[in-house]
Amino acid sequence: MPELTAIREPSPFGIPSRKLGIWMFIVADAATFAAVLFAYGYMRVANPDWTRPFTFWPTIANGIGVGFIAWVVLRSAAGKVREISPLLWIVAAGFVLYFARGGIESLIGL
Repeated sequence: MPELTAIREPSPFGIPSRKLGIWMFIVADAATFAAVLFAYGYMRVANPDWTRPFTFWPTIANGIGVGFIAWVVLRSAAGKVREISPLLWIVAAGFVLYFARGGIESLIGL
């Protein structure tokens, strides 16, 4: 029986075929996940009767505030308190007061 030899083509983009296939799968998976998240967000915003689990609407400012607080807490827990700028302490304390204002207002009866 004669031996069969395949003609080998060079890989596209200079990347091995297996690696290219894996990356294509990862990109397709990420695009599908992003499309599902986008559709969910669109349906939630478009429907006024959608239940709201939180009393506030999360914004990027809330995420930035949590980031400032987490940075100060984690650096303090690591024993690097002296390396944290005083301005960072002030900003983090301001965000703590911002997030706690609902509880503070209910305590003092406003």
